[in-house]
Amino acid sequence: MNKLYESFEDLVHSHEALFKPHRKTSAFNVCQGVWEAREPEIQSLKLQLTSLKASYDSLDEQKQKQQEELDLEIQKLQRKIEAQTIQHQSLIDSSKKQIAILRSEIDAKTSTLNEVSTLLETTQNNLDRLQKYESSLDAVQRSQYSEIETYKKRFSAESKLRSEMEVALGQQQKSNEMLQLEVISKDDLITRLQARIDDLESRSKQQQRLNARMGVELDRFARENDQLTRAINQ
Repeated sequence: MNKLYESFEDLVHSHEALFKPHRKTSAFNVCQGVWEAREPEIQSLKLQLTSLKASYDSLDEQKQKQQEELDLEIQKLQRKIEAQTIQHQSLIDSSKKQIAILRSEIDAKTSTLNEVSTLLETTQNNLDRLQKYESSLDAVQRSQYSEIETYKKRFSAESKLRSEMEVALGQQQKSNEMLQLEVISKDDLITRLQARIDDLESRSKQQQRLNARMGVELDRFARENDQLTRAINQ
């Protein structure tokens, strides 16, 4: 870069060998006149430089304020995302615990249902046995009239027992139906809770991806800011 001279005298002193032969000639005065003619332009350029520096300082101050505001907003958003992530994780854990409890209850209900089904099968076998016995009583009545009264009493007792067993069977069937409805209800609740867990996990992953993108944008902004600062300082 060429040297900048503070005055015409500085220029002459720096190039003494060049100007010495012309100090007593009109060429020296012409050079001095040219230098002095540039003085208003130099002053104008100085004013423009001062104005540009003031504008740069103002822009730099605005940039710093905007950077601080951006950093605060980013910190707030990061804290919000972290809080939401913790909340979603808590909901997921709670839902998983509920599912575990419901599955345990369903297993217990299923076991009870199997026991009831076994009891129903036994009761039905007893009813079939009584039906066969009733048919047998009819045959005996036709062949042995003398034993009819005895068999009638036994038949009456067996019929009463059969009625009681039929009532018990009906109650057990109703209980079985209620258990089946309850199992269906629990299965539906598990399905809805699982869907809720999937939704929360999806939102949590989206927020994590957003946080990662924000980190990348912050790194890019920092690099650009460093590049701009180095360019200004050069």
